[in-house]
Formats: sequence, structure tokens, C-alpha cells
Amino acid sequence: MILVDGAHNAHGAAEIAEFTRQHLPPSRTLVFGMMSDKDVRQSAAVLFPLFERIVLTRPDPERSMTLEELRGIATGLGCEHEALEDPEAAIA
Repeated sequence: MILVDGAHNAHGAAEIAEFTRQHLPPSRTLVFGMMSDKDVRQSAAVLFPLFERIVLTRPDPERSMTLEELRGIATGLGCEHEALEDPEAAIA
């Protein structure tokens, strides 16, 4: 099953987190990329701990947070992760 959500702020991330807790059993994979002008750190802090596998990506290189920045956030949260520049590869 693949679910897609375009949440772009902490409120949206909290809704995804609640849905995940209630409806998605482990083992869960999160493919995560976000625009750099959004509250990426707060959204990641809410979501990353709920997933057993995290794949970081860049959906829109012009505006999105770099993989290096995303890796720093994931590492700071103590979350194991993978990083793939291409979103299609990350989803595959």
C-alpha cells in the first residue's frame, strides 16, 4: 500500500502521525522530502519516530531542502535513514 500526502507544516504532520498510529501497522516506510521554506525540522520530529524505514529525497530541487540538510535532521533525531536524490527512485 502506498499513501501520498502533501502536508507542508507541523499541523499536517501531526494529522499524518495520528493516522499512522491508528491505521498503519509496522513495518512502515516513510519517503520524505519537503520544501526548505517550511518547518521541516518540526514535521520530521513528529513523523520520523513512527517509521521503521526512512528514505529522504528532493521532490523539487529548486525549493526543496537538500539531502545534506535532511540527513542532518534525521541524524539529530537519532533516526536511521537512506537518501536518494530522485523521488521516483526513493519511492521504488
